[in-house]
Amino acid sequence: MLILFMLLWMIAAILILTDIKNESTRWGGLLAFFAGCGGLGVVWRESVVPSLAPYITNSTVSYFVALIGGVFASFAYYFGPYSLLMFAIVTADWLKEKIVNKKRVVSVVLLIPIAIMYILFPVEPFYQISFYLLVVCIAPYILVANIILICSYFMEKDLRLKRQKFLNCIIVVIPTFISLFMNFILPALGFKSTYSPFVIAVVFVIFIIASVRYGIMGVKLKLDKYRNVILENVMEHITDSFIVVDEKNRVTRFNQTYVEYFGEIKIEQDFISILECNPLFIKIKKNLMDNIKKAKEMDKVVRFESHIFYKSNYDRYFTIEVNPINITDKYLGSIILFKDITEHKRMIYLIEQNQNQLIENERLVTLNQLVGGIAHNLKTPLMASSGGIEILASNTEKIKRTIMESDGTDNQFNKDIFEEMELWENRLREYISYMNEVVTTVKGQAVPVSADNETYFEVKKIIDRVNILMKHELNSSSCKINYCLSVDENLRLKGNINYIIQVINNLISNAIDSYDNEKNGVIEIKIEKKLTDKIDIIVKDYGKGIREDIKNKLFRQMITTKGKDGTGLGLYISRSIITSKFNGDIRVESVEGEGSSFIITIPIGGDGSEYHAKYSNS
Repeated sequence: MLILFMLLWMIAAILILTDIKNESTRWGGLLAFFAGCGGLGVVWRESVVPSLAPYITNSTVSYFVALIGGVFASFAYYFGPYSLLMFAIVTADWLKEKIVNKKRVVSVVLLIPIAIMYILFPVEPFYQISFYLLVVCIAPYILVANIILICSYFMEKDLRLKRQKFLNCIIVVIPTFISLFMNFILPALGFKSTYSPFVIAVVFVIFIIASVRYGIMGVKLKLDKYRNVILENVMEHITDSFIVVDEKNRVTRFNQTYVEYFGEIKIEQDFISILECNPLFIKIKKNLMDNIKKAKEMDKVVRFESHIFYKSNYDRYFTIEVNPINITDKYLGSIILFKDITEHKRMIYLIEQNQNQLIENERLVTLNQLVGGIAHNLKTPLMASSGGIEILASNTEKIKRTIMESDGTDNQFNKDIFEEMELWENRLREYISYMNEVVTTVKGQAVPVSADNETYFEVKKIIDRVNILMKHELNSSSCKINYCLSVDENLRLKGNINYIIQVINNLISNAIDSYDNEKNGVIEIKIEKKLTDKIDIIVKDYGKGIREDIKNKLFRQMITTKGKDGTGLGLYISRSIITSKFNGDIRVESVEGEGSSFIITIPIGGDGSEYHAKYSNS
């Protein structure tokens, strides 16, 4: 009898230690353990207690020593059949799929008769039990479990799995039927309960042989056992996350990397419910399930890319690979591999971004050279025209005096002619002066993008240049600029004014576009002091605003709200200019439908000091 429970516990240890994550293996191990408790109970009652009796004088100690045998006996009678039935349920695919969401309820309900038996027959040192009630309440567990195991064998179509179920029947069904007859039915009829060590020994030998050659109850000893250990170790160290689902879309395996990327899940959990409950999968659920179905139908690997993002704290790109598992033309499930390609995507994006910026810089260099050449060529004739007008004005005055002196009369006709000539002289002088100012400003903007001319400029120069350069665009769009200065207009800032004008003009152009051709759009430019060593230049509009998802990426990526008419380069380059040329910052505040404010923050002076000296207009 000692060998009996030792053999059963060895089977239990082999089952549990081989694959403790497998539910059927766990229940099989518990079945063997509780069956062994019956043999241990007999050994304890018939051998251990009598051997210890002469050495125990305390009645309380003697009571508890004898009670241990009763506990083992109750485990064998109650929890042995219970574990057998649960093992049968979890190994029967046809039954498990019907109670997949009620399995926990079933396991609890099946404990009710056991609880009743413990209440009616509390555990005592020399445990006495009503075998009639035992046959009525507990014996059906054994009968139903064996029927389920036999049905599972006949319903299985896969030859490999059918052999496994056949071996399960030999190892489990035959011994438990013998136990049902000898330990339940015979005692109920008045015969003595007995265990058959021979049957247990035969079961153990068959279990070991079957485990070595074929695998049984989830166990394949020797080489395959070590292969499983190696496989588990390899899978846990795979950098890509994966999950394995069976033909009913239940999770059968996953690695730690999957948990780190997507959160905790459980074995046997429904994969579809995981997709529905996890916010990371909501947008890719349909695509993923369609590809699982496609891989199953085509019996080949299916790969696709997916962008998984959630709010602002999760933004990753994955290549998802679905591998169908088919054995002897039967679909058993799929392995779904999630390969993180976020860094790869970012590198490609960065290369494209740098390439576009290089192209834009080259375009700007070419444009600067062209504008600089045109401005230089226009400057000479404009200066000549200005000088010619002065000469004409001087000659006109001389002719006027000569005619007046020779005529000696106040001729109204001559007077009107000279007044009109003087009027146009003044107008031409104004036009040429304006044209000269425009050309000078444009020529000042047409500097190489790599130039780092560390000069100083006054706040008022910003306003003057913006008015000149943006006048045409503002007039054509029927928009106007309102200035609001809370700093001295003669406050000097360190840096190249051409860069800051480029940024502000770009922001004004965007503000004009935000009105979508609406008339009378208002753009506010505020220049105000921030703390003691910085100023804010704010460009505000009351247009359509910016969507939240775009606003978060506005300066980090080449994002545009203008569709095919925009490149997204303007704001990206603007931020680069502000941070690199002025050691400042630029940010946006926007409410969709209400407008946007772009705030440029730059130090007052390159070293953070203030320059309050006033300079005259010269």
